[in-house]
Amino acid sequence: PYLRPVGDAELDNRIEGAPGIKVGLVWAGSPTRRKNQRRSMDPALLQPILDIPGASFFGLQVGAAAAERNQLAEPGQIIDVTDGILDFADTAAIVAGLDLVISVDTAVLHLAGGMGKPAFGLLSRPTGFLWGTDGDASPWYPTIRLFRQPEPGDWDGAVRAAAAALAGLVKHQ
Repeated sequence: PYLRPVGDAELDNRIEGAPGIKVGLVWAGSPTRRKNQRRSMDPALLQPILDIPGASFFGLQVGAAAAERNQLAEPGQIIDVTDGILDFADTAAIVAGLDLVISVDTAVLHLAGGMGKPAFGLLSRPTGFLWGTDGDASPWYPTIRLFRQPEPGDWDGAVRAAAAALAGLVKHQ
């Protein structure tokens, strides 16, 4: 790890007191990035992950896409912890309190990798060159496991694989 939270950062008590594995979620990248719609997903597609018992879920999604969490079948499944985020130092403090980050290709995924935090990267096809074209490992971040769309636009396959991996983590907790 080459990144860490600022020394005086406090752990969010909503995370600290939550039961089970604490999982941060990000489903959309910056809308100003070219082809962002390809790497971003509808948060409702995360339902197989949210259905895993033994985990608590926290929204790290910022910007206009954060409001999309209201589209979920069960409102409140994702606890929004972004109210105090002003910069990446604040985001790092939140990530430090989590057990796992699940994110599409965003700065938060890179932050988790730089912090050495376990993370699942949900990747669209084709991916950017940083993630390579196949495999589930990242050469840059040994703590990130990659879940790739089986076919372009097929988030269901990537999400179901990540949900199965999360279920395995919960089982072995």
